[in-house]
Amino acid sequence: MVIVQHVTDDLLERFAMQTLPESETGPLEDHLMICSECRDRLQADIEFVTAMRAAAVTIRGIQTLPDELLGRLDCGTKTE
Repeated sequence: MVIVQHVTDDLLERFAMQTLPESETGPLEDHLMICSECRDRLQADIEFVTAMRAAAVTIRGIQTLPDELLGRLDCGTKTE
């Protein structure tokens, strides 16, 4: 019997938002190769981040979100 320790929500969220340090992405990607549950959770996070980025673009003219949040949601933006 193999016991798999799943990735934390925080780690998956940072990976989905492209804010995870490069030094941590390798081990995470290795785990994702063998763990379908974590891959499914990551896919849900990516879909959420994508939707939030689209919403930020849509309402950018309204400026209802704080600038810091809008900046973090910009496509391709990394915060470190």
